[in-house]
Amino acid sequence: MRSRSYTLGKIADALARRGALDEALQIWREEELPVCERIGDLRERAVVLGKIADALVDRGGVLEGWRCGVRRWACSRSLASPR
Repeated sequence: MRSRSYTLGKIADALARRGALDEALQIWREEELPVCERIGDLRERAVVLGKIADALVDRGGVLEGWRCGVRRWACSRSLASPR
């Protein structure tokens, strides 16, 4: 499960670099992010949320990108807090 998600994430990264943001967003949202949430990997979840936010802003969805960035910030903040 994790290795498949990792591979799909690399494919999404390559698609985003080539400008295929819709396809990259689909992989990040539907494949990679759910796996991060399912296995409880907060760090990787924050990374994926950041990629999604960046892609949304690049597509012109500033408000949606900002909202995703806020979710990333919350995730990153929970990583930094002592448990």
